[in-house]
Amino acid sequence: MFDRVLNRTDLPLFPGIFRLRSESRTNLAARDGFDWLALRLASPEPTTDTFPAALTEARQQLQGRLGCQCHVYLRFAQRTYAGQPFLHPDTEPTWPAPASFHPGGQRHFIQEQRGKRLACFGQIRNRQGSVIGDWCLRLSGLTSDDTAHDTTLQAWHKALENALQLREAWSLRLDRELEDERLSFAAELHDTVAQTLGYLRMQSARLLGKCRPHRDERSCPIIEQIEAQSQLACRQAREIINGTRAVCHQGNLNTDIAQVVDEFESLSSLVFEQDLRFDSSRLSAESRRHCLMMLREALSNAVRHSRATHVRISSRYEDDAMRLCIEDNGIGLSASRPRPDSFGLQILQERAKRIHAELTLTEREAGGTRVTITLKESDFD
Repeated sequence: MFDRVLNRTDLPLFPGIFRLRSESRTNLAARDGFDWLALRLASPEPTTDTFPAALTEARQQLQGRLGCQCHVYLRFAQRTYAGQPFLHPDTEPTWPAPASFHPGGQRHFIQEQRGKRLACFGQIRNRQGSVIGDWCLRLSGLTSDDTAHDTTLQAWHKALENALQLREAWSLRLDRELEDERLSFAAELHDTVAQTLGYLRMQSARLLGKCRPHRDERSCPIIEQIEAQSQLACRQAREIINGTRAVCHQGNLNTDIAQVVDEFESLSSLVFEQDLRFDSSRLSAESRRHCLMMLREALSNAVRHSRATHVRISSRYEDDAMRLCIEDNGIGLSASRPRPDSFGLQILQERAKRIHAELTLTEREAGGTRVTITLKESDFD
């Protein structure tokens, strides 16, 4: 589904981005100005693949235009990227405080003289005025006049601003496209497979009702298994449909968690406690969605297998990471070991891997099970 959206070439926000894939890097770097850089960084390719390569080419172009040695850093989405070679491989620049910049002015960059070196910093904002990135140029041996220097910095800043604004807009558009695909998938699943399973469940229940009065010891156990499996298939189909439609609105995972808890409270006699202290708006839409799906799976296991009476959901931020914890006071992992044909744990692990999160399952000292999802700050976006 993601590939289907990613390969679309009719997104009106980004004319020319997909055309750039066929152009060589040499042709891009030979252009006047930094327009090529804006288009390159705004492309839908992963940042870890495109940013370092593009910044390395930009460093070479800046050195030619400024007539000095130049090192380039770009901080975006909680990560710092640099053009090769690194000036300081083990450390990133010491970024100035946000108050150093003046968003109301025409320029969003400042300069700091450090001995024989000149450090230039820029702050990039989106169209709504929120900071989405920072850049740093470390210059040494500068020979060009101040006017040329200032003009180059403005062109450089404008190119990066266009790039990150386009990339943010593209990301939002992609999220909407993916959400539409999920909703369409859920509707199709409901109107086809779920309806068929519902019919099979009804018919198997009717067949079992007719078989039991005759006390057919050979047929009844088989029909009972069919009826039980049809019920299970119907419930799993509903969970898939509900999970597929569980999109996080307005970037608020805490609100969606509360809705899921309300749903499980209505279906069980368990007491649910919530202690959500993490600002979920810092997570990307994909991270929020997978966290919500893992929560649903953990709560489903607690309701069906744990024999618990109390479930606690908590989230907090500590040690540069978000931790979402689901714990119950049930019989624990050893007593509620999943069946060999159960894929719940495998699915949890796969979802955690997709967002680079760490999943741990442990037994509580007081009894019960604890599921912890840990997502480092560097992987929030």
